[in-house]
Amino acid sequence: MMKDGEILRFQFLRSNFSILLALLLVFTFIEVSFADRFLGSGFDGYDVSRSLQSYYGNSRFTGSGFDGYDNSQTNAVNFSFALTVESAYGGQSPGTTTNLCGSVLSLWVTNSPVGNGTTQYVGNGGVVLGNDFSQVNSTNITLTLTNHAVLTWGWATNYWLDTGFSGSGGVDVADSWMLAGSSVAITAIASNNWHFASWSGETGGCGVAGNVITAAMSQARAITANFEIDMFSIVASSGANGVIAPSGTIAVAYGANTNFVITPDAFYHIVDVTVDSSSVGPSNVYMFVNVTNNHSILSAFGANMTTNGKPTPEWWLNQYYGVTDYTAVAEEDTDGDGVPTWAEYIAGTDPTNRLSVLAVTMPDLMYGTNYFEAVTEDTNFFPSVLETQRIYEVIGHKVSWYSVTGRVYNLMFNTNLASNAWLVVDGASNIAATPPQNTFTNETACFSNELIFYRVKVNGP
Repeated sequence: MMKDGEILRFQFLRSNFSILLALLLVFTFIEVSFADRFLGSGFDGYDVSRSLQSYYGNSRFTGSGFDGYDNSQTNAVNFSFALTVESAYGGQSPGTTTNLCGSVLSLWVTNSPVGNGTTQYVGNGGVVLGNDFSQVNSTNITLTLTNHAVLTWGWATNYWLDTGFSGSGGVDVADSWMLAGSSVAITAIASNNWHFASWSGETGGCGVAGNVITAAMSQARAITANFEIDMFSIVASSGANGVIAPSGTIAVAYGANTNFVITPDAFYHIVDVTVDSSSVGPSNVYMFVNVTNNHSILSAFGANMTTNGKPTPEWWLNQYYGVTDYTAVAEEDTDGDGVPTWAEYIAGTDPTNRLSVLAVTMPDLMYGTNYFEAVTEDTNFFPSVLETQRIYEVIGHKVSWYSVTGRVYNLMFNTNLASNAWLVVDGASNIAATPPQNTFTNETACFSNELIFYRVKVNGP
């Protein structure tokens, strides 16, 4: 039996033309019969009639007595090979195919990329087992088929990275597909007068260092950079007897305006408003416009005073007289104690009570530890009785007076009321009030044998 690839070989006798002719006839018969005998024998399609040309070629017959024999119709035996094509996401063109040995094939993936929501599959080249091939690009290969072979198309996985921001700013990485397993550094960039605040979204498993986040593309991610406008502080405060609103430390956004309202208490008025330590006058409203720095605002208030020669606070007069002509009543002595109302304010006494006056109490003697003993005889008894008395040294006078908060006192003395030469006791000037009573000890009084008179002088608030 003839085996695959074998070719009948004949030896030709060139000396005898008749023998040569006979052999030629036999050869022709054998060529036809062999072709027929291979049909249905497992070699269907095996073209034996072409094998002689493949083995001998035209040249083998030249000069052999067969000159002019046309063997162009006798070709080599050609085999068919199967190319199996596999693709996880389809799109192969062509698919699995069978072609003759030596066929030149160009194969493609036609559906790359394949989208599936936030996951994408991209053709990543092919691998052929059992046959040589050339990679043209990631979706195209070529090969000359010489064997049974398997082509497997490869696919890379991408995840969608959705970057965004809130506020005023941006990020340096746009929305895009990213290769699975890669890492992407995203930087948040704030606009002028804004600052980066935080990252939000699908940040699990990401590395965060301030305004830079490194996204591990193990999944699809939506990541947002959050920006906040720069904020400044305005510290608002007020003195006594009025309010400023709002008060405290007020947060104000860059470029914003904010308004403050200053309101005095009853019987008071605005004395001044200072902004950043500079006076802006007694305004009851102040607005900061286009804030770009920290600021401060302070309001000060003063009492409404009468317009007489001795200004007296209206709030104090109102306590005793209600709503009235405060200037007029300040000049009056409404309680008949000889002191006008304005003076009673300075003294801190009640202008409606004649018993309420500023006065020094009877001084007390202050004694030291030194003494002497005096012996006296009491003759009212018989026999008479001797009595011993211990007399301590006097070291000063203890002087007290009624006092009121906010006043300052001077304790004065005089030894001759006719001279009106009142002097301040040593160490007794500008004594602060210690309500309800002040006390001072005059230790110089013990060196005088003269009468000493005391009075107290008050300076009002």
